[in-house]
Amino acid sequence: MKNTILIIFFSFTFIFSEIKINDNFQNTQYTDQFDKNHNITNDTKMLIFAFKKNASHTVNDFLETKKPDFLSSKNAIYIVNVSAMPTIIKWIILPLLTNYDFPIISLDDERKAEKYKNEAKIESIMIVTLDNQKVTEIKYVDSIDELGRIF
Repeated sequence: MKNTILIIFFSFTFIFSEIKINDNFQNTQYTDQFDKNHNITNDTKMLIFAFKKNASHTVNDFLETKKPDFLSSKNAIYIVNVSAMPTIIKWIILPLLTNYDFPIISLDDERKAEKYKNEAKIESIMIVTLDNQKVTEIKYVDSIDELGRIF
C-alpha cells in the first residue's frame, strides 16, 4: 500500500511539474541581477528559460549580440535556473551576471524551478509564449540560430 501511495505521489509530482499550455503567470514578479523588478503583465509575450549551464551560455551569447533593450523591445523575460547550484557557486556566479547589459532573472526557488521545467528537455532553452499572462505555446531550441529564428 505504501508503495502504491508513493508511486501515485511521484506520478502527480511529475505530471504537474512542468509548464503547460493555458497555465497562467498572473501576478508573477522576478528580480534581475541589478535588483530591478520584472513583472509578468499582459504585455509580456515571451519567457526564455535556461535550466542548464550550456543553455544559459547559448542565450547569453545570443543576447550579447543584441542591444541592451532587446528583451524589453520584444516584451520578453530571460530566466536562468540557479536553484540547484551549491551556495558557494552562487556566491561566485551571481555577481558575475552584472557584467551583462541585459536583464537576467535568477530563479533560486527550487519549487518554482520544478514547476516550470520539463525534465525530458532540460538541456534545451525553453521558450514560453504568453498571451495575457497565459501560456499559448512552448518551444525548445538548442542553438543561437534556432533562438534567432524565434525572434
